[in-house]
Amino acid sequence: MFFGAATQENAAHSLLNLAAERGVNCFDTAEMYPVPQSAVHQGQSEVVFGNWLQHQRRQAVLLSMTLLNMTLLNSSHLTSVRLQTALFRLSSIIP
Repeated sequence: MFFGAATQENAAHSLLNLAAERGVNCFDTAEMYPVPQSAVHQGQSEVVFGNWLQHQRRQAVLLSMTLLNMTLLNSSHLTSVRLQTALFRLSSIIP
């Protein structure tokens, strides 16, 4: 699902709750969601998922994530910054 632009947060949380209740424990996020991309919505999917994740047992959730255009990045520093930003949006760390 493309949370943020196409799917509002309350609907996204309902879908995530249903999936978790049915035994889904692996979720994928990406800063490029939602589609179509825009600077306004970039990373919003991670924020929506992170808000939901705050109310879950984190040990019960397996998370994968994709950083936008990773193949184009040649700098470990840029990769680290993008990863820290994604984790912040997921509310997994405090800056």
